[in-house]
Amino acid sequence: PPVQFTFTAAAVGRTQAAAAPAAYDDFLDLRLVNRPGEAVGQALAYTLCTPYGTRRGTGSDAGVVDEKGLPPGGATIVLDADTFEQQWRDPSEGDA
Repeated sequence: PPVQFTFTAAAVGRTQAAAAPAAYDDFLDLRLVNRPGEAVGQALAYTLCTPYGTRRGTGSDAGVVDEKGLPPGGATIVLDADTFEQQWRDPSEGDA
């Protein structure tokens, strides 16, 4: 959710409060690629974690994740275990 800030400026004995709260929200726009650097080529399920909670999402077939309206404080993308295993397993490791 967008976060709103209010502030008051003070200088030379005068103060002035902001006329309206200042809204802040951020976005995350990334493209997931595999080890050779190719787009993953399928929609990937993920969990987006922020200081305000988590939400689940699915990237596009080209591996694009586009999240809007994020609060300040950073975000972490966690891929589902099955998704990670299918896309990023090193072929030289063989089947697990």
